[in-house]
Amino acid sequence: VFFGLTRMASVAVGRIPLTGCVAVWCTVFVCFVGNSNGERLKFDFGWRFDLTDNQGPPQCNASKFNSTKGKCDGLEAVTNLPQNTSEYCRQACCEVFDCTTWQFFIGTRNIPKTSLCWIGSCPAITREDPDWVGGMSSTGPPPPPGPATLGPASTRFNDSSWAVVDTPHDYLISLPYSKNNAFKNGFLPRANAYYRKHFRLPEDWARAAEAGSGSTVWIDFEGCYKVCTVWLNGQYLATYGDSSAAYTSFTIPLDTAHGLVSGDNVIAIHVDGSYGTEHWYSGAGLYRHIWLVRAPTLHLAETGVFVPSFTTPPFATGTVAPKLTVQNDAASTEGGSISCTVVGPDGAAVGHAQGAVPSVAGGSLQTVSLPNITVNAPSLWSVQHPSLYTVITTLTTDSGAVDTRNTTIGFRDLTWSHEGGLFVNGKHVKIRGMCDHNDFTAVGMAVTERINLFRVQSLRGIGGNGWRMSHNPYRNTLYDTMDRLGVLIWDETRDLLAPQLPAFGQMVREHRNHPSIMVWSFCNEGGCGSGANHTLAQEFRDTAYEWDGTRPVSGNMRGRVGPGTLSDLLDVQGLSHPTGDVLDSVFGEIGQKSLIASECCSCQTMRGENHAANKSIPKPSNFNADCLSEQVNRSDDGRPNVVGSMVWTLFDYYGEPYQHVWPHVTSSYGSFDVAGFPKAAVWWYRALWLFGIETTDAGRPPIAQDHTVRIVQDNERASRALHPNGTLINTIQVYSDAPKVELFSNGHSQGVVDRSRYMWAEWDSVPYEAGNLTAVALSEAGEPLASHSVITAGAPSALVLSVDAPSPLTGTGTKLLLDGQDTALIRATVVDAGGHTVPLSTNNVTFEIVSGPGRVLGVGNGDPTNHEPNQATWRSAFHGLVRGVVQVTLDASSPSSERAELLAMDIDGGVRTQILDPHSTTAPTTIVVRASSLGLQSAELTINLSVDSEHDGVLAVAARSVNLGNTAA
Repeated sequence: VFFGLTRMASVAVGRIPLTGCVAVWCTVFVCFVGNSNGERLKFDFGWRFDLTDNQGPPQCNASKFNSTKGKCDGLEAVTNLPQNTSEYCRQACCEVFDCTTWQFFIGTRNIPKTSLCWIGSCPAITREDPDWVGGMSSTGPPPPPGPATLGPASTRFNDSSWAVVDTPHDYLISLPYSKNNAFKNGFLPRANAYYRKHFRLPEDWARAAEAGSGSTVWIDFEGCYKVCTVWLNGQYLATYGDSSAAYTSFTIPLDTAHGLVSGDNVIAIHVDGSYGTEHWYSGAGLYRHIWLVRAPTLHLAETGVFVPSFTTPPFATGTVAPKLTVQNDAASTEGGSISCTVVGPDGAAVGHAQGAVPSVAGGSLQTVSLPNITVNAPSLWSVQHPSLYTVITTLTTDSGAVDTRNTTIGFRDLTWSHEGGLFVNGKHVKIRGMCDHNDFTAVGMAVTERINLFRVQSLRGIGGNGWRMSHNPYRNTLYDTMDRLGVLIWDETRDLLAPQLPAFGQMVREHRNHPSIMVWSFCNEGGCGSGANHTLAQEFRDTAYEWDGTRPVSGNMRGRVGPGTLSDLLDVQGLSHPTGDVLDSVFGEIGQKSLIASECCSCQTMRGENHAANKSIPKPSNFNADCLSEQVNRSDDGRPNVVGSMVWTLFDYYGEPYQHVWPHVTSSYGSFDVAGFPKAAVWWYRALWLFGIETTDAGRPPIAQDHTVRIVQDNERASRALHPNGTLINTIQVYSDAPKVELFSNGHSQGVVDRSRYMWAEWDSVPYEAGNLTAVALSEAGEPLASHSVITAGAPSALVLSVDAPSPLTGTGTKLLLDGQDTALIRATVVDAGGHTVPLSTNNVTFEIVSGPGRVLGVGNGDPTNHEPNQATWRSAFHGLVRGVVQVTLDASSPSSERAELLAMDIDGGVRTQILDPHSTTAPTTIVVRASSLGLQSAELTINLSVDSEHDGVLAVAARSVNLGNTAA
């Protein structure tokens, strides 16, 4: 076991060997030891896939509902209807899988437009009210299907013409845009699909599913969107729909699947992606990892290891209080003993506890609490020093150790103060955070681990220390990454509705060991409003207390707060988009609760769009510091009592486009565009949150101190003519943390300007001259600290390629891991003959793999109005940049025993992604990528590869990159 500890923080996902442990991608590391014959096998490769014919939103005839006139409590407000009509309100209900009730206000009272439409589930009208019209569905969700003898669920179905894909997989992102589709899904269609996986089960695995075998077999799905129906060899197994499956994991036991055989098997999954509850892009498909698991019948439950860790001033000791749940899948009663060993960052054991597991009845669970474990002089987890420990939990029976889990924890003390805000280990921490949705260019919702590392390092590279999971739990590996990088998490489900309660509980159970999580949130804006069901909210709060109890609960409220509202049931008061006056007035109405701007600052911007007023298509400008400075600083200006802010958003995302109208298909709220290219706002945040904060500040990421200066505009054109003489002029803005900035145009000073307290300087009437525009950041004494220049570009001449991930410049490593799934972010830049970026270029760029085990997974350019295909090899440049996403196509880093298992079991496993021969001792070391464009000099780039997951796996990279962030230009 201790040998395994030297590897667990970074070893690639794979088959669990019979002795020792390897790391899986979640915070819990799993191994089955002794004679258990336990394995956890990657089940992502080789799924056959086909879209079904019934694309588009579900039919929503008025006859589906019985008309009502009255008000029902406990529904959720719909705040973004295309038009405020009862018909659109009814359609919003139809697009939610378990919505049975809608109501729309038709009265004459003056109520906010965001409170006109409400949907959800309601058994009966609460009170008669002629100002409200609506409907209740007379039919619920369809009944589960029976055995399949025909169609794609049947074993006899011929799927030889279907595409072969690997999971994680989002199939909507590959479909074409249309202005006839819904804006909230990014004008991409909704659609249904089938997946089928052919696998050959060895005899010992098949016997494991037989009664009395001493083993059990199941499939672990980390997520499926939206309603997923599963068959095995034509036998219906289960349907997981809407809240229970969309954003949390679920398992399907195969022990009860009588059709499981030694030899060839087929799992068929129908995904109903026609439903969506969101006003943002939700994707569809098997968009997270899948595992095939074999375990002893007596084993630790999937979320059964709860090891809360505590420390209190003066932090001389830490405490671990193990609470462990054992599951018995046998028919007979079994028992044993259980132990926990705490291992420090240096690999040495620092504490131990053990106890008995009394007889566990067959088919049941039993929870065991062990004595508290005391750790002396713990190394604390914090934003600047995120020290991690490991708890090894071992379940033992008469035959020896049968199950072991290695769980990552951190000792930290979070104190929430009404007057003083948040304190981490006794030190004041102002939350400088961002909200974010979980999609990215080319991959949609199937965001890979390396891309997520890039996203987290982008947050830290602007000085951010907090991340709000908007509005749903994310892939488990993202939490692991933030544990290692010292980021504080606001974990969230959006809908305060009864069907969401199981998913909220699952979220808490899955994530409760992560030291990075600071709060549980169970509603967002409309769901927290005046119509919120307080009885149901009490159930959500009690669920968090039952499964965790170590963190406060909150909600992102918008509107009235205080006594008599949902505030009564929150431990921390969250507010959406509060003004400074609201923060001040609310402070006296919430008792002793802490106060946080849990969503703020929806300031829109587009990369490179310097003079939006001259555009025929309405677009936001690249400059938005006037908006940012007014909103972001509300929690800082003389308000130490406010915990901080979560800005909307870190990255642009699909859906919720600018003004909700075509041709925009992505949002424009991000500081980075949807392809991960930085907008000018990035340098504003770096000036305010990173370089403008002392390195000793407990909430500042430990990234090297420096000064920043950035010209917002390019130097390609003038914005206007100065009347009456017609001189062409520009307004130039510069972001900087320096107290003064001097601007030069072709070497001629345009004057020294005192930087405003909100990190920008401005020159209003600079005569336009092509050439060199340079800003120099100055100290109070006038000494130069940093400079930035923009050069008027010539005609496009060539392409330049660079890697944004993996890259030391972004804190994302130096090599891709050959695990069959890792991805690189490639940047193609259009330059002139002098090597300067051509900001106005729109050249079409094509990526191709010259050599090595790679594929072009997709492309992007960050333009919110671009409608070119996402999963292609070509894309036109947007302000000189194009993104290519390259994925490895070979698994050579998994242990040889796992590769042998995959080759034997996965019938289609080698069709799309190759598995290296388990007897091979060599693997490719590079992928060479070429980018070309008609009339331009092409470019090539080499991506280095590794099979060393202990050094180049994403979690290993994160663990050693605390002092790095995405500070690239």
